[in-house]
Amino acid sequence: IYKDKSNESKYMNSPESDIFIKSKTLYHYHLAKEATKKAGFVYLLEGFMDVIALSKIGQENTLALMGTALTNDHLNLIRRLTNTVYLCLDGDQAGQKAAIKSAKILLEHQFKVKMIKLMDGLDPDEILEQYGKETLEICLSTQVDPIEFEINYFYSQSNMANHEDIKNFIETTCKL
Repeated sequence: IYKDKSNESKYMNSPESDIFIKSKTLYHYHLAKEATKKAGFVYLLEGFMDVIALSKIGQENTLALMGTALTNDHLNLIRRLTNTVYLCLDGDQAGQKAAIKSAKILLEHQFKVKMIKLMDGLDPDEILEQYGKETLEICLSTQVDPIEFEINYFYSQSNMANHEDIKNFIETTCKL
């Protein structure tokens, strides 16, 4: 169900069943195979609407987690296509936290990972809708290493006018 201009979720996924298990399924997998092999990497997105948005701008090397956490089954599917992943989860706080967590999992499993920082609070579908193809393409072309992404995330969550926040930021980033 796609909901427009609502305070509720933009869409609601179907419930899981015996044949639809989100932890074992990546949206668009069967259509992304050739494009991913040709590009040498895959964009790993949060939702199916984000895959559709990238498809509208000619990017077919895309997979979506459908709002679930990255699992070992997902990793096995991705590895069949490539060992290079461009993580492009939503630009809201939950999406950025999930991106950091997913990057760590991917790195632990020997994937090469680049992170895509989206505009605050927006996902690729919303960026395309509100700002157009060029803006989305610029976002996709600006990849950073996972450590830089994580440092930037912690910085954005800190009040640099507060000494305690500065201390916490330094301590947290030194542990990375």
